[in-house]
Amino acid sequence: MGKVSLFGILSLFASMVLFAFELIGNVMDNDSWQDISLLSLIGQDKGDWIANVDFALAQKVLNLIFKDSLYMPLFVIGVILLIISGFAKK
Repeated sequence: MGKVSLFGILSLFASMVLFAFELIGNVMDNDSWQDISLLSLIGQDKGDWIANVDFALAQKVLNLIFKDSLYMPLFVIGVILLIISGFAKK
C-alpha cells in the first residue's frame, strides 16, 4: 500500500468519524444539526473574505471547503486520492 492510498484511507476514515460525531451529537442534543467546519474550528470571523470573492463558482467552492461540514471535503479528497493511487500502480 502506497502513501497516496494510505492518505486516502485516512481521509475517508476521518470523514466517517466526523460524520458519526455529528450524528451522535444530533441524536443526544435533539437540536438542529451542528456542523463541524473549518471555520468553526479556527473562528467564524476568519471567513469573511469569502463573501468578497468576485467569481461565483470560486465562491461556491470556497464555501463548500470552509463553511460546510468538514466531512464532505475529507470524503472527496479521500476518494480522489484512492482513484489516483489506483491509476498510479506500477
